[in-house]
Amino acid sequence: TKVQLHAQDVPIVACPYGRLYVKEAAVQALLRRKTHGTDELGAHIRGMSDLYSVRFQLEAGHAVCPVTGKALKGSVPAVLIVPGNADANNVLSESAFAQLPGDEMEAEYGPIQRKVRLAPPPQILKEVEARVEKEHAEEAARRKAKKDKKKDKKRKRGDQKDGKGDKDSKRQQKQQQKQSSTNSSKHKPNSITAANAARSKVGAAAKSNSVLDSLFTTNDRKLSDKEKKDRLVARG
Repeated sequence: TKVQLHAQDVPIVACPYGRLYVKEAAVQALLRRKTHGTDELGAHIRGMSDLYSVRFQLEAGHAVCPVTGKALKGSVPAVLIVPGNADANNVLSESAFAQLPGDEMEAEYGPIQRKVRLAPPPQILKEVEARVEKEHAEEAARRKAKKDKKKDKKRKRGDQKDGKGDKDSKRQQKQQQKQSSTNSSKHKPNSITAANAARSKVGAAAKSNSVLDSLFTTNDRKLSDKEKKDRLVARG
């Protein structure tokens, strides 16, 4: 961003590569990336989480190390503590870490999750870029694994739900078949009884009438003369 930095009155942020930005300008650049697709910051800055607040200790308008008192110029390596305490300076000279033990440093300046070398020389910058790229790749892999695990759990719940539905459907089908079989069994005797009664009536009528009897009789017995005469008369 082409905005002049005034550490004493403008919020400043740093990226993982140790480059300094006016916070408002960096935010606007992220918004333009989102709306217009332009990238003025670089892929290593994925969002505001990759921009760290910078709080210099100033003396006579110049940034100095609060531990050693050295002016933080190009000849004195400066290190940013992330996240540090919100109400404490968080930029120290590299030599300050040799003077204060880690626990005393954190007690004074806050928790140290990351150390960012500000304005590193080219050789150190290459090492920083490689480390940041690796960190981002590992973070992306963890997010993907977490997302895949969530999807897998959701799929398994769906499969279990479908399996339960299939079991319920089969159970209902069996109950329906059982009920249908029971109903058939109940109606079958009535049908048989009715058929037997009908056959009995026909048989009785046939026995009382020689003509009908001849129609329903299957044996080859010889008919009497009277039966033959009755049959001829009935058919005539």
